[in-house]
Amino acid sequence: MIENNIRLSILKIPRIFKRAIVMIIDGLLSIFAVWIAYYLRTGEIFIIWEKYNEHYAIPAFIAAITISIPIFTTFRLYKTIFRYSGSQAIVRVVKAFTIYSTIYV
Repeated sequence: MIENNIRLSILKIPRIFKRAIVMIIDGLLSIFAVWIAYYLRTGEIFIIWEKYNEHYAIPAFIAAITISIPIFTTFRLYKTIFRYSGSQAIVRVVKAFTIYSTIYV
């Protein structure tokens, strides 16, 4: 019963807001992925806005978001994932992720 109410309340949200929520989550996950990459590289946990080895990490976080969101939008991932999750959606995700990782690295 509770699951049904949650499902219905999510379905009532307009599509544009659902996409915005997913884009925000993608941005936050991009930041988290870069932060984890810094941790794996340095072996130290650091605060995002503090200077580390005479450099700030914020430009890397901004780059991750400004590269990933437009690429994922260009490949219509936000539209595809909400409509269906077939093999075509998986191919689009792989293509978008490959381009994103190639540009970012």
